[in-house]
Amino acid sequence: MKKKMIIGVCLLTLLIGALLIVQRIISKDTTVKEPATTGKVTESQTNELQEEEDTRLRLCFSCADMSNPYYAALEASLRYEVNENDAVLETRDACRDQDLQNTQLEEFASSGADAVLLIPVTTDGADDAIKKLTDMKIPVIGLDSRNGDPDLLSCFVGSDQNTAGKLCGKDLVKRAPEGGNILILEAASIGSISDCISGFEHEIAGDGFVVADRSDCAGSRENAKQYMIDRIAKQEEIAAIMCGSDNMALGVLEALEQYNTEHPENTVHPLIYSVGGYPELKEKLAADDPALTATVATSPLQVGQDAAVAAFNSIEENKKEEEILEKPYLINRYNIKLYGIDGWQ
Repeated sequence: MKKKMIIGVCLLTLLIGALLIVQRIISKDTTVKEPATTGKVTESQTNELQEEEDTRLRLCFSCADMSNPYYAALEASLRYEVNENDAVLETRDACRDQDLQNTQLEEFASSGADAVLLIPVTTDGADDAIKKLTDMKIPVIGLDSRNGDPDLLSCFVGSDQNTAGKLCGKDLVKRAPEGGNILILEAASIGSISDCISGFEHEIAGDGFVVADRSDCAGSRENAKQYMIDRIAKQEEIAAIMCGSDNMALGVLEALEQYNTEHPENTVHPLIYSVGGYPELKEKLAADDPALTATVATSPLQVGQDAAVAAFNSIEENKKEEEILEKPYLINRYNIKLYGIDGWQ
């Protein structure tokens, strides 16, 4: 009898506990918390944010080669200016592939870009794709390197590369008035480098200089280094080396440093010129590296800023603008302190 009572009390206790749990569940507060307390955005807020972004201007940038430090600096300046104007910048790297770049331009057109900014992989390889964009009333701003048909562009923004080459040529004539053999490292498919080399050759014409050899290194540091290693092996007398870009000049310097270290009894120090103003190259000038003579600085920061302004003007005013060319200037070991070595111009 006593055992039955104990069992009954236990069952009653369990039943009361179950009832209390059910009551708590039924009475639990089911009020939705405010987004501010949860940190989450409601569906209506998401739609509002999406609508706001859809109204912003969308600028699309196809760059020939984003691994190039100069172009990376230009893109950063361009992006800053675009963001400051509450617009969106979409950047694509063509990786030095013209077919890939043309595909990117077609995608910009189909996705409804408000303006396209372009550093072409080759001089005339993008012209057909540019024409499709202009036929759709999408302005195209050319940057740094010219395309084949300038009339297709709403504006061109870059550095005066022809003058940059001339500055190198003028300095060379002063330093080596007797002339001599020279090497030229160029890139026929890159308009900016071709303009630079043309200016250089124009300036030294008739001053006793002979182009002993020229190589299309396609703007590549590695190609320039290998070319120079092969050339030094011929042990010929070279007065100067003209590099169409700092990237190639750095490759040449690596080859010369390697050779001079291995052959201290027969070091070679030709006059080396290039164009770009790379921070890495300016460091070598500041260190008074005997293998480096001068670079002509151009300004990727100013080009990026002016390109953004040109793009916005083309969208708003729907008209072509005059080209914008930044003025280059020669930097050597004597004036390097005026410009600094820790950044771009």
